[in-house]
Amino acid sequence: MKLVILLLCMVQYVYGACMISSSSANNWHITAAQLEAHLNSIGKTTIGDSLTSGSGPFEECGTFQSIEIPAMVTSIGYEAFKKAKYLHTVDFSQATGLKHIGDRAFFEVDFVGTLDLTGAAALESVGSFAFRGASNPSLTSVKFGAALKTIGNAAFISNSRLTSVDFSKAAALTSIGWNAFYHCKVSSLDFSGAT
Repeated sequence: MKLVILLLCMVQYVYGACMISSSSANNWHITAAQLEAHLNSIGKTTIGDSLTSGSGPFEECGTFQSIEIPAMVTSIGYEAFKKAKYLHTVDFSQATGLKHIGDRAFFEVDFVGTLDLTGAAALESVGSFAFRGASNPSLTSVKFGAALKTIGNAAFISNSRLTSVDFSKAAALTSIGWNAFYHCKVSSLDFSGAT
């Protein structure tokens, strides 16, 4: 019999402690189906509340290392995954309904390798400090999709290993906030698809 733990910390977030429920075969990975089932059960299409400040539903929470964002998610709100210290990979390949990533949504999350946002085909905005680097960042490249219009101030600040930024599909891009890539080592920048 497998030990079954579902690390959907957003089920309940009480007094700064994550409440964990049992129902998944893999406590290192949250699938799109698991996240979608939870969001359906609470009648939401957003992760976190992008209109308020305070602790996000996954802030400093859980031991999960990867998560898939399902198509039904339209927004990832303020500090939703802030300092989720074990999270290294977010799969946006199914996130076709995602339009907004809020301020500080993935603040100090240590992404490993490439952050591919091209699957989030409807993504229009990335908030300020949304992907601010962790203390020892491992993010090396970022790819953006066609619907992207704006990147907020300091959105990718302090990702000191970030060397490649690909805007080749970002035909709708209109603005990049101040210091969006400050303290990064960007040596490859592709604007070939931007107008």
